[in-house]
Amino acid sequence: MTLERLVGSNLLVVVLAALLPACESVPAPAPTPKLHTPRWAFRPWISKDISTTDDGYGFVGGFRDPGIPVGTLVRDSPWETDYNSSVPDPSRYHDFAELVSDLGADQVRLVPWTTQMTNDFSYDLEVGGDTYPTKHPNYEHGLSNHYFVDDGMSWLWWKGAGAGFDFFDPGARARWHDLQNGVLDQGISG
Repeated sequence: MTLERLVGSNLLVVVLAALLPACESVPAPAPTPKLHTPRWAFRPWISKDISTTDDGYGFVGGFRDPGIPVGTLVRDSPWETDYNSSVPDPSRYHDFAELVSDLGADQVRLVPWTTQMTNDFSYDLEVGGDTYPTKHPNYEHGLSNHYFVDDGMSWLWWKGAGAGFDFFDPGARARWHDLQNGVLDQGISG
């Protein structure tokens, strides 16, 4: 039967009538929730590489003193004991939680830089960067638990060589969040 004959026949009407009850029982799609970006995210962001607690205060003050607003201070690398350990380096940040609190009291959020990599070895090529004499403390743990993509293959990147967390793996995702809980509890904003 050709399409022209089908459209002109009662068969099409019968087929559509038979399908109609099934269509009526399909629930309406759930409404899409409104996206909400917090207001602070729209205030000016500033970022500084190779930093400390004291120069964090000075960097924000250098903008604020002449009247330039600051909403977020990005702590670029290196701020951790090793890349993506989520543990503030005490030799750079003598009181990280106090810095976060003080900035927050002044309506400035702190967002530290991070990536998904966990390094077999790390390095900083920048003047004033850190040295990392041992493997990342979480590297072997990630390997033995199969938390990394490509079976833990080590990839060279600009801060060393290591493996990337597999965010499709629920165990890896849970570990990633566990690693971040300590610094999130100190009040960082992202």
